[in-house]
Amino acid sequence: MRELRVLVVAPHPDDETLAAGGTICLHARRGDSILVVFVTSGEMVYRFYGLKGPDPSEVARLKEEEAKRALRVLGVSEDRLLFLRFPDTRVAEHVEELSARLSEVVRQFKPDVVYAPHSAERHSDHHATHHAVLRALERERCNAVVRMYVVWGDLPRATLVLRLPSDVVEKKRRALEQYRSQISILGWNFFSRFLRDKEEFDERQLSQRV
Repeated sequence: MRELRVLVVAPHPDDETLAAGGTICLHARRGDSILVVFVTSGEMVYRFYGLKGPDPSEVARLKEEEAKRALRVLGVSEDRLLFLRFPDTRVAEHVEELSARLSEVVRQFKPDVVYAPHSAERHSDHHATHHAVLRALERERCNAVVRMYVVWGDLPRATLVLRLPSDVVEKKRRALEQYRSQISILGWNFFSRFLRDKEEFDERQLSQRV
């Protein structure tokens, strides 16, 4: 069984686990090479919801540490995480710059499979990340399979449904629990919606319209 090179692009820390935590765990068990790229560090989350909180720089540090712990639970080591630190809530202003950075990642990593936000995402950072990822893949003429997910909204269609064993769902739960700062804002009920025995994606080839 050939080892796959798996690239996961998350607009903020926790998106990767919410949308694809079980799948990431399965890739890790399979022995695939995984690289998780965080576009922002979610530093504006308190201000986004009109809450008082730590300074954004401290929030960024906290969320990056939470991401390291969460991915460790899923089987991905800290050295396989890349934090690009684009400005939270303002990714749409930096699509071209982000696309250029992602092009470098694609060129060096040469992924077989890419997990990224779908265009149906209602959050502007997610929507902008979707376009930046596609531009990067097209620029590098990468023929990877693209598996798109939705965190904020509904997936228009699921062309790939991956079933998760119960022990993997449990690992995903433990990984999500590492995002304590986000849970304190959104509540566990939001996170628990993603604890199902399956994860769904819209799987496309770049030759198809996405």
